Amino acid sequence: MGPSMYATHYKLYRSGDLVYEGSSTTFQDKDLLSGTYYYYRIYAYNENKSARYSDYESMSTKGISPLADRPAGFKVTKKTNNSISLSWDVSEKAKSYKLKRGNTVIYEGPLTSFTATGLESASFYRFYVYSVNDYGPSRSSSYVESYTSGESLLPDEPRNFRITSTTDTSQTLTWDKTEKASTYLLKRANNVIYEGPLTSFTEKNLTPGTRYAYYLYPVNKEGRGDYAYEVGYTTGTNPYPQKPYLKIKNVSHDRLTLYWQPTENTTSYTVRLNGDYIYNGSGTSFTVTNLEPATYYYFYLRANNQNGSSGWDYESQKTKANAYNDTTYIDHSCKPLNYENTFHLPIHLKPGSSGRFELTVKNNFSSPITAKLNTLTTSGDLFEGDTPLELTYSDEAATIEADKKEKFIYAWKLPQDAPSSYADASGSFSINVGTTCSK
Repeated sequence: MGPSMYATHYKLYRSGDLVYEGSSTTFQDKDLLSGTYYYYRIYAYNENKSARYSDYESMSTKGISPLADRPAGFKVTKKTNNSISLSWDVSEKAKSYKLKRGNTVIYEGPLTSFTATGLESASFYRFYVYSVNDYGPSRSSSYVESYTSGESLLPDEPRNFRITSTTDTSQTLTWDKTEKASTYLLKRANNVIYEGPLTSFTEKNLTPGTRYAYYLYPVNKEGRGDYAYEVGYTTGTNPYPQKPYLKIKNVSHDRLTLYWQPTENTTSYTVRLNGDYIYNGSGTSFTVTNLEPATYYYFYLRANNQNGSSGWDYESQKTKANAYNDTTYIDHSCKPLNYENTFHLPIHLKPGSSGRFELTVKNNFSSPITAKLNTLTTSGDLFEGDTPLELTYSDEAATIEADKKEKFIYAWKLPQDAPSSYADASGSFSINVGTTCSK
């Protein structure tokens, strides 16, 4: 860590725990678990003036982690007016599990299912589950959310509550019309600044370069629904960064890509996966890997500069359902084409596991075309060692008639006698398929 202007002392926190306090700008953290991610943050200060907290930095130690894997297959299996039943898969190396509703622990024990009772009808709840062993808890699984049964008479939380325009002394807020809401109540901190039926409001006479937090409540005769929250910063002297808006693309069974547009007054961006900080940098995209199939994940993004940080934007996404098969389609006509793609193999494979990737080529031309695999290259530990993953495919040319399709199959299998070390290995293969007009 480099020196901070005006600072004479530093506090270093690891995952919320204070691990160092002093005047030095270097520190070696010892006695950590192998193969485990740790998150660090610095607080710089002096006798007269405290500096802001730094952004989070993360790093993984080398080796295989002794922590149990976070539970996969976390899902809601049943719900009633006042209960929600949940289940999850057995996690290797786990001795027990910890289940939380929000920040409250509601179950600790060896079972892989639990029913949360005493809940409110037609109400929203969020649950997290952890694997636990002698070394501590795993990182949380992706959490699940659910409403209890029954119909609520209150309006839903307003969607797309955003600041759409900012000046030195004003901010304009907008939101979508909410079903069952007759009016809206807008508050800044504890002060009501608007109440009425409109879906936009401009607050004026603000201070330049200042942070403001807003709460928007939908209202009907039954009462207030859940509020939406937004943070904005006026421009001017020492401006805060503008809030970025998060988007998701390239979703597969074990990875996806987050991206956003650059925002003004920004030097870096921070991304969280659930409660874990997974990226901090100046880029405008980030690919998240090693995800579980058919699982919902929640991502948060904010912008940073030397004055502070914007509010968080968030998006949720479910990964594809089947970890062992993937299908890609391309439409083509009579024009030379070199199609390239990289297929990423599933993680946590067991000996004997198998699957396939399919590339389907459709001929949109009025005459036949020819398609052929030009090259295939492999990469990763799954293709190394004495019992590597096996690939089966054809490199012969195929003729595709007009308005017809042809499937190219790339089947894979991890040998039955492969050692368990392959379970933590990764691998991918890249293909180049060429198409031409048939003579």
